[in-house]
Amino acid sequence: MVNRISSSKRLQGVSPSGMRKLFEIAHELRKQGKEVLDFGLGDIDIPMPEKVKAGLIDAIDKGLTRYGSNPGDPILREKLANRYNEKFHAPDIDLENVIVTCGALESLFDTILAYIDPGDEIIIHEPSFKYFEYISRIAYAKPILLSTDSRNDFKLTADAINDVITSKTKVILLNYPTNPTAAILTKKEIKSITEVVEDAGILLVSDESYENIYYDGLNHSSFLEFNYPNTLVISSFSKSFSMTGLRVGYTIGASKDILIPINQIHQYNTAHANRPSQYAALAGLNHEEEISKYILEILTKRRDRIVQTWKKIPGLNFETPKSTFYIYGDVSQTEFPNCNDFCDFALKNGVILVPGTEFGSNKNENLTNYFRMSFGIGSGGLIERGAELLIEAFNNL
Repeated sequence: MVNRISSSKRLQGVSPSGMRKLFEIAHELRKQGKEVLDFGLGDIDIPMPEKVKAGLIDAIDKGLTRYGSNPGDPILREKLANRYNEKFHAPDIDLENVIVTCGALESLFDTILAYIDPGDEIIIHEPSFKYFEYISRIAYAKPILLSTDSRNDFKLTADAINDVITSKTKVILLNYPTNPTAAILTKKEIKSITEVVEDAGILLVSDESYENIYYDGLNHSSFLEFNYPNTLVISSFSKSFSMTGLRVGYTIGASKDILIPINQIHQYNTAHANRPSQYAALAGLNHEEEISKYILEILTKRRDRIVQTWKKIPGLNFETPKSTFYIYGDVSQTEFPNCNDFCDFALKNGVILVPGTEFGSNKNENLTNYFRMSFGIGSGGLIERGAELLIEAFNNL
């Protein structure tokens, strides 16, 4: 028999997730009885707030488990619209500007498939979450990868964007605060980028999933504040309310029309987001200030503990993050100046970290000299124990 089955050409240039591979390695090592500290996956181990949990349980008890509205239950969409009006002074946002999805990844998937044709160009900054590049390739788009570096705090500038816009440019994908670098933009920088994008008339997609995780009194500014009609903000409740497994996110459009093709893809992709999870998210929004304070206090303490302990690792350098729960560490002055060698060394000594090469395809020093450490997982003495294992390992070289 002739086997005519092969994977789609759309998967060319798309590799399995290296982070998920690390997750499986950790699982296997633990099965063998070995000590493994996993700082790899961008998860969060803070217990789900009781009020969020109560919203989930209450929805199930009330029988809100049947099919619901395709773009999300109206009560949650209206709550989100009001939130953006009040918090970011986003003009003319109502529930019709909102689609609730099965997480921010679905929002990105739906958006790209709704607007991209083969050969279109998508501008993406690096280092960034690899999904941005891969969803572009799956859609047969050409990702235009712009490197950022530590000299500019890993920020993408309006001038850099302007230099690469062509007649084929359709979308720019932005992620601030950034996974993995924890980079943030000022309101002035957001305005400058928006003006360049508006002049080009392309789609501006901003993933703002870490908007609630800012330290030292800093606050988030959203791209929706600047009233460019072709703006889409994508976000998630996963980290804000410590509910990563419930898979609820959303897309908000500066104009209603821009959501119509996205909702068509969403309709035939997932129908609608998990309904009980939507009510967990709603409960979180009803107590957002309290919950955000609770989660931020825990993450701030973890961040400060990392600064106290991990900076003692010989040759390791990193900036204290202003947002997210990631450290983007520079290994160029260590015994293992290449990120893959450093992360292999760490793994052999029971510590899982993600090499910088997982966050882009431009194999330059902004990737190869760095690793990402997540302190979303960091309860107990995990942070101190990780530093202890690595310091001991370096001392034994």
